[in-house]
Amino acid sequence: GGVRLQEANLGLAAIAEIHAAIVDLRRYQPVIGVVAGSVGCFGGMSIAAGLCSYLVVTQEARLGLNGPQVIEQEAGIEEYDSRDRPF
Repeated sequence: GGVRLQEANLGLAAIAEIHAAIVDLRRYQPVIGVVAGSVGCFGGMSIAAGLCSYLVVTQEARLGLNGPQVIEQEAGIEEYDSRDRPF
């Protein structure tokens, strides 16, 4: 899931709507987010996770602005091999 860079403005608008909805909902009740499993929560959705009142994260979960494949693509496999799943 998530927004791809090639989706440009439409993707950014969708993420902005999600962020605004979380912030709006927090005015009325706590918002609880969950990041579980090894797939991870990256990019705009990691910001959404950070907007939650409470965040539950499992030991295997990954959370960050850039995912492993993006780091590998930009820095090179010598710097980070995305097949090495644990950080």
